Order: sequence, then C-alpha cells, then structure tokens
Amino acid sequence: MMDEATIYMKNQRRYLLLLTGGIVCAAALFITSLCLGNYKTSPVDVISALLNPETNPQIYMIIMRSRLPRLLASVLVGASLSAAGLTYQEIFSNRMASPDILGVSAGAGVGASVSIYFGFGFLLTGLFSFIGGVCAVSLTAASSKFFERNGGTSVSLILAGIVVGGLMNSLLGLFKYLSNDSQLSSITFWLLGGFYNTNWSQVIFAAVVIAVGIPFLFLYRWNIVMLRSGDNDAYTHGINAKFLRKILIIITTIMTSAAICISGTIGWIGLAIPNLVKLLVQNDGKKLMLLSIVYGILFTEICDLLARSIIKTEIPVGIISGFIGAVMFILVLLVQAKRSK
Repeated sequence: MMDEATIYMKNQRRYLLLLTGGIVCAAALFITSLCLGNYKTSPVDVISALLNPETNPQIYMIIMRSRLPRLLASVLVGASLSAAGLTYQEIFSNRMASPDILGVSAGAGVGASVSIYFGFGFLLTGLFSFIGGVCAVSLTAASSKFFERNGGTSVSLILAGIVVGGLMNSLLGLFKYLSNDSQLSSITFWLLGGFYNTNWSQVIFAAVVIAVGIPFLFLYRWNIVMLRSGDNDAYTHGINAKFLRKILIIITTIMTSAAICISGTIGWIGLAIPNLVKLLVQNDGKKLMLLSIVYGILFTEICDLLARSIIKTEIPVGIISGFIGAVMFILVLLVQAKRSK
C-alpha cells in the first residue's frame, strides 16, 4: 500500500507529464499545420518568410492571409469550448452538459441563418451568430423561472435550455425551408463548422472576448469545483453559489458565442475533452481547467488539419470532430464503466 505522499507525487508527475506532452504536441501541430495545405512548404521556408517577407512574398501571403488566422481561430475555439464545457459540467453537476445546453449553439445557428437569408455577407454572419447565441441564453435565463418549482436553479436552467433550444431549432428549420438552394447550401455549410473563411478581424474579436473569459474561469476554478457538490456545500465555504453561477453562465455564453461566430457549430469539444481529462487525472479539480484548455486546443488542431488534408477538397471541421469526439466519448464511458466494477 502506498502512503498519501507517494500517491500525491505520482499523481503530480502524471499531471505534469500530461500537461507538458499536451503543450508540446499542440505547438508541434501548430507549426506542422502552417506548412501543410494545397501549397506545401517546409518549416524553414515558413520561418524565413515570417522573419523576412521579401524573401518569399508568396509564402508570406499564404501564411498571413489564410493559414495563420485559421490556426489561431482553432486555438481560440478549442480553448474556449473546452473551458466552457468543463464549467457547465461542474456548475450543473452533470457530465453530459456542454456549451450548447442553454441553447447557445441553436441560437447562434438562427442568427447566422438570418444573416445568410437576407444576404448580409460573411462578416455580418459571424456578428449575427454571436447576437443569436446571447439572445438564446437570455431567453433561457428569463424562462427558467417557470421551471423552478420542478427543482433547483440548475435543473430549471437545463429544462429552459431544452425548450429554448427546441424553439431555436424550429426557427432554424423555418429559415432553411424558406431559403433558396444557394442560401440553404450556405446555411448548411456554416452549421457544419469550419475555419475556411476565417479572417483577422474575426480572430481579433474572438481573442479579446476569450482572453477575458478564460483567465476568469482559471482564477475561479476552485469555486467552480465547489459548485459540483451543490449550493449548500458552496455556501459553507463562503461562496455565493447562485450569484457565481449566473456570472459563470454569462461569461461562458459570451465565450461560446464568440467561438461559434468564427467557426460555426463544432460539436463534441466541450463534451468529450473535459470528460477525457477527468478520466486522466481522476477528476482532480485543481488540474482540470488547464488540461481541458490544452487538450481542447490539441483536439481542434487535429480536426482542422484532418479536415483540410484527408482529401483534396476541405471537409467541414464539425464532421471530423463529430467522428473523433463520439469515438473518444464512448471509450471514456467504457473505461469509466470498467473502473467502477
């Protein structure tokens, strides 16, 4: 039998190994992705072009206008959705919770479909999707009061989120029905998710929002973990559970909406990654947030690279993340079931 100090050191070494390995793999994949595409380049050419654009202006333009914005977007989306997913799972004490539980993704889809239907252009499509996600969650928060008699605040929010999500999906279906072939194709492609049209203005907007949200979630990671045990336990530790939950929902909603506005709806990041990390570190609350962010970034980079390298034409990232995320989640459930025996 190992004593507590030995177990602690073993878990700490595992955490440091997972963290270091995740960061190294994410950084290596970032550099590799800069070199791969329809116009393949070597790492030396990429570095040379970035340091001195005049040496190879063609490579410099490809990197700065296409590859670098989409890679930074994949980093931002992976970090925000995985952090938001972990936060939702903790504050709702439900491992099946994800960023779309309050209707964020459905609302963003409605906002994007409105923009596409009226021909507002790609830039405004991102803005409309952001507004749609925020409006959906606002509607969820307002309507949750009607469900409070059925349970606590968390239960009422989840029930309201299901209703609002259903309403938004119906509106989305209506816009699909009213759209012509070109509009329907654009709406469908946006809903599948991807980084093919990402530009610097979108990246900067999302970066500003996410750069405020993620540090807040990281600083309050212990308080978030305390919400897992219920409001009464949180109150005994001096945490105003209801107020903190509202603040966290607002922050994660804005982060998720900002991510969706540059990528469309990419599923499974906020569901599969936090559950995988919980499995790897035995649900240790101190280690979950940072690992979720790192592996969320790594997962999104892998999906983006596969999406544009498997075949000659680009596959929507949401399709790749759906395949990998579903398999990953099933494996996590199988391992958890085996451990519980």
